[in-house]
Amino acid sequence: MAITDFVSGDGRNLIINALAGTGKTTTLEMVVKASKNPMILCLAFNLRIKNEMEKRFPPTTSVRTFNGCGHRIWANSVGHVHMDKEKPKMNELLKQELAEFKGDDRKELREAYWDILSGVSKAKNLGYIPEGKFPEAKRLCTKESFHAALDEKPSPLIAELIDSLLLRSIKSAYDGWIDFDDQVFMPALFGGAFPRFPLSSLTKGKTSVPRTMRCCTSSSTDRLCVVGDPWQSIYGFRGAVQEGMERLQARFSCEERDLATTFRCPAGLSKASNGGSPTIVG
Repeated sequence: MAITDFVSGDGRNLIINALAGTGKTTTLEMVVKASKNPMILCLAFNLRIKNEMEKRFPPTTSVRTFNGCGHRIWANSVGHVHMDKEKPKMNELLKQELAEFKGDDRKELREAYWDILSGVSKAKNLGYIPEGKFPEAKRLCTKESFHAALDEKPSPLIAELIDSLLLRSIKSAYDGWIDFDDQVFMPALFGGAFPRFPLSSLTKGKTSVPRTMRCCTSSSTDRLCVVGDPWQSIYGFRGAVQEGMERLQARFSCEERDLATTFRCPAGLSKASNGGSPTIVG
C-alpha cells in the first residue's frame, strides 16, 4: 500500500529496493494500475521479463526490452537497420581489420581475437568513444576508465585496434548495419527520437549499464520508477555498474521504498541468512 499510495500521489520519482523473491513484477503491476496516467513505458532487462509483463499489464502500457526500444529509435533515425546472425557484424569487421596487419603484429592480434571482441562490446556497454572522434556524441566513459574495466589492461596495439574497430562499427551503424550492443549504444550516445511517457519504469536497476540508464531516462517526461535488488551483483561482464541504483537515485532525487518480504522460502530460513541481506524477512 505504501508504494501504490506513493505512485498515485504527488508525482515524485521512486526507487523500490526489491530483494530476492519479493514480487518485483507483481509490484510493478500494482504500480501501473495505481498510476493516474495509463500511458506508461516499462523497460525490461530481458525478453523473459518483457513477455511476463505483457501478459499481466494493461494494453495501454508499452512494454519493451532496452534493446527493443533502442532498435526502434535507431531504425527511425537512419531509416533502416539489419542484423546478420549468420555473419555477426563484429566478427566480420574484425576480420577486415586483421587483414591490414602482418607479421608479429597480426599474430598478437589474432591471439587476442576474442579479447578484442569482448573489449569492443564492453566499450559499447560503458558508452566509450575514442577521444577526438564524434564530438557531438554523448560519451559516457573515458579511455582510462574503459581500460580499467577490462579484465586486463590492453597492449598499445590491442588498444589501438579496439578503438579502430569501434569507430568502424559506429560508421557501419549509420549505414544501418548493427549488432545487439548497437541497439542501445547508438541511440544512447548518438541520439534519436526517444518515446515520451508520463511515467517510465525500469526493472533490474542494479544490473543497469550506463548506456541503458541514458535510454531509460531519456524516455521519461514526468516520473521515473526503478525496481531492483540492491544486493544483486551480476552482469558486470557487460559493464553493469555496482552502484547503478544509487546513481539513479541521486540523479533523479528519488524517494526510496522497500520490498523486504520474500515468498521463496520460510521465515526461519530468511532469518538464518540475514547476515548476507539484513533487511529480508520471510
